[in-house]
Amino acid sequence: MESRGIERNRSETVLRWIAAGLALAVLLLAAACGGENRPAERADGSTEVIGMAAAQAPTARPAIPVETGPMAPATYAATSVLPLEPEEPPVTWGEAEAAFLEGRYGEAVDLFGRYVERRPTDPRGHYMLGLSAWKGGYLDLAEAHLMESVLIDPDHVRGRVNLARVLIELGQSAAAEGHARIAEELDPADVPAKRTLARALAENGDHEEAVGPLALAVRLDTTNATFLNNLGSALANAGIGDGVDTDAIAQAYLEELWGCPGEAADTVARRR
Repeated sequence: MESRGIERNRSETVLRWIAAGLALAVLLLAAACGGENRPAERADGSTEVIGMAAAQAPTARPAIPVETGPMAPATYAATSVLPLEPEEPPVTWGEAEAAFLEGRYGEAVDLFGRYVERRPTDPRGHYMLGLSAWKGGYLDLAEAHLMESVLIDPDHVRGRVNLARVLIELGQSAAAEGHARIAEELDPADVPAKRTLARALAENGDHEEAVGPLALAVRLDTTNATFLNNLGSALANAGIGDGVDTDAIAQAYLEELWGCPGEAADTVARRR
């Protein structure tokens, strides 16, 4: 009987130790789950202590953009590309030239301007743009494009002549004389080149030298009474001839120079 009592006491003691161990294990587990604290870094670089539950909390995912239409996400709706404006149809030479011939010089400037944008190496386009600008009163624009026409085509006589005229109006008679001389050399029979050269020479004060080109201009075109008057004025300014009638001065000069009183007389008659 005594041995049975001893065995019972031992069993009870073992059970109590097991129960105490289980209770201790539960306490340790609760402490571990209840908030072991550790530092966590903020976005600004500082730290704070958070519990394990907070540290293990899932990170929030960014919100997905809501679609604004059946096939168009909001992300792309703000960056949609606008349709391009239709290009203007190319300008034809005919419509630009028609504007010039009809005296619509502002419109001609616009049309020939668009023409040379597409054909920047065509001297004719620059020449007509310069001529339109000159007729429209845009002297600086006229100078730029007439100059461009002779740079592209140095033998462009009309470009040289009209560039010289524009330069005279801009007060650049020395430069005008240079271009007019080149034009006269390129085409010795070109009457406007001779008259423009004479005008440039007169602007430079060389009235006596201006007589020669004007006399040749009258000789080449006896129907132009203006040339005869210009010649008479140049002669008078150079101190050649007597009287105040510039036509008479010119006529006498031509008769003496070439012995052509009939041609000179016809010119004077037509002028009167």
